[in-house]
Amino acid sequence: MRHYNFVVFYVLTSIRRPILGDFQSSVLAKHNLHRGNAGLTLMQWNASLAAKAQEHTDSLTQPADSCTFAHSTSAFRDMGQGENIWMTGANGRTEDQLGTGSSSAWYGEIDIYKYPDDPTLKWDHCVDWTKVGHFTQMMWSTTTEIGCGFGTCTFNGNTIVTCHYLRAGNIRNQPMFAEENYNQLIASGEQLARCGDSGAGQTTTAPDHNQTKEDDDKTGLYVISGVAGGVVVVVFIAGGVLIWICI
Repeated sequence: MRHYNFVVFYVLTSIRRPILGDFQSSVLAKHNLHRGNAGLTLMQWNASLAAKAQEHTDSLTQPADSCTFAHSTSAFRDMGQGENIWMTGANGRTEDQLGTGSSSAWYGEIDIYKYPDDPTLKWDHCVDWTKVGHFTQMMWSTTTEIGCGFGTCTFNGNTIVTCHYLRAGNIRNQPMFAEENYNQLIASGEQLARCGDSGAGQTTTAPDHNQTKEDDDKTGLYVISGVAGGVVVVVFIAGGVLIWICI
């Protein structure tokens, strides 16, 4: 009888949310693989950050009539943490695939990031921060703690991953990491362009958190980013229509 009760409990909880341990391990492994390649301090899991990230994710995924893809407010992030968000419409992903998939998507922005020729310059010196802010948060030198949550929307089955970071990255007018970290990352076999290379992006104001959405059918790209001063600028493209919303 005890064995039967245990099995029922396990099935019910796994339907609500996959096992946290595998998700946690995959997030840490992916983040710390890249941070280790650059000689950065490896991140540690913070249970308080994870609980806060999960709380926000639940607020997005649990309503029966909607599946909202949006950042938490600065007031909600009361520890001053940074935030990355990712969404996928793929069904049947395991918890480790969610951790790896979200982290890989964020880190993939390295392909369009350009490191300043002068490493003391601000992190977004020659790039559009809305396209690279997830990567830079992952690789921010003073960020040492992470906690994440995820959930599947009741409304449409999409899955959202939220990660919170301390200290927050993407600080205005600050560098991401030092020249020695750049050199170590290159020595590891990674490719990271510099601002002096051709095709540099535009300089814009830095955000305080970031977001990406993965669309498996490639029909749309959504970007929602917050800026300092409590203003959130929402930009999304769907069906060829560009919409800006300031909150």
